[in-house]
Amino acid sequence: MREDMMMAIRMDVNTALKNFEFDLKHSFDPADAQPVMRDGAPRLYDGVPAYRLEVTVNDRNTDDEVRNASVKVKHLPSAKLNKQFDIKPVGDVTVTPYVTNDNRLGWSIVFDGIAETNNNK
Repeated sequence: MREDMMMAIRMDVNTALKNFEFDLKHSFDPADAQPVMRDGAPRLYDGVPAYRLEVTVNDRNTDDEVRNASVKVKHLPSAKLNKQFDIKPVGDVTVTPYVTNDNRLGWSIVFDGIAETNNNK
């Protein structure tokens, strides 16, 4: 699908956290992060590159895992994040539904950043 035809839904962090839980599958080291690429160049989200996170997304209303969800962050944390449950995005969260290659509903979720806690250091 053409990107100019996609519908991005912007929400504040509180709205996102009322609907979704984001669990980091394993530790994330910003020093090793590579930007999401498209056609050999970093793909830009609001003019900045984003970095993919290995995250399980759960629907808080049904307790079901949201399948086909891709989570990215625009501003990297300053320190390594340990594997943890219920990470907290900061700033805005942009959710864009799309159709996957196998004709299923997919979700692209982009955080402005991630709240860093003391247990990450």
